[in-house]
Amino acid sequence: MNISIECDHHELFCDITNQLGIKETIYLKKMDYHFIIQACSKLEDSAFHLKNNVPHFTNHINIENIHLDAYYYCDKSKYIIYYENLAYISIFENKVFVNYNLEKLNNVYHSVYSPYLLCTSLLYELFAIKGHYLIIHASGIAKKGKGVIFLAKKGSGKSTLSLSMSLTCQYDYLSDDKIIYNRDEHLIHSIPDVIRLNKDVYHTIFPHDTNSNMKLSVFRDKFVINLAQLPLNYSSYTIPNIIIVPSINHDCENLFEATEASTIEILDEMLQHRIVAFEQSQSEIIQNAFSIINKCKRYTLKLGRQVDYNIHSLNQFINNELGI
Repeated sequence: MNISIECDHHELFCDITNQLGIKETIYLKKMDYHFIIQACSKLEDSAFHLKNNVPHFTNHINIENIHLDAYYYCDKSKYIIYYENLAYISIFENKVFVNYNLEKLNNVYHSVYSPYLLCTSLLYELFAIKGHYLIIHASGIAKKGKGVIFLAKKGSGKSTLSLSMSLTCQYDYLSDDKIIYNRDEHLIHSIPDVIRLNKDVYHTIFPHDTNSNMKLSVFRDKFVINLAQLPLNYSSYTIPNIIIVPSINHDCENLFEATEASTIEILDEMLQHRIVAFEQSQSEIIQNAFSIINKCKRYTLKLGRQVDYNIHSLNQFINNELGI
């Protein structure tokens, strides 16, 4: 995906380009988008005609100090997102127009989440609009062109696994939280985003003597890390081979129990966590999901709380399954 950005707010522009800074990981043929991001004094006029229309999808966004309702509208080939008095976004052909309320943005401005709301999250919608792409709530790694997806809800350990495996076991890092599946090419891609880790997870992954030079942003109980700061090998895209649904049993110190999972088990887990509004029909979503699930080995994985033991066991397991 080739994107260009115009933005009249210098700090916001820098944060967006910094968040999308690892440009080689934005890979997709024949998708070019131009973002035009500019301030306006009032959004009410722009959104007035939406008030009497039924939105295609609604969502309440509750991240750190940003709390707002989001409304998504679809009108033929034009797509509109209205972030309650914060931004009015219209997507038409290969242009994305973002009008944001500068006063409101300054009140909630956040070097992590404003760029996400006004740019990064929109990229997932663009993939969804195109069809034949499935946006999956998952983390991922790769080795020798073979991909492993950790599919699970928050708190399941997927971020810890993808980061730890990449940092300590020479895997290529693909994604921390979202993966895009291209059905036509049978490839998984990732759009760059910052990594958000609970403080206890961060201290588990990064020893104190190695993080003194790392510039960290702290928001409530999260450490926020830009990918460019980490000594990772990045994978732009790869062929998916294994789907793993991990879970952690905090009552056990050392536990590693992998069980083959059925197609329906993985499908159910995958469809529970939809993260975009402008997806195609439910039948196409399921078709895309079956396409990746049926071509991958599938496992549920029970882990204990000891990270080192988990990583050592998982590395052996994956190497054996991938035949490397």
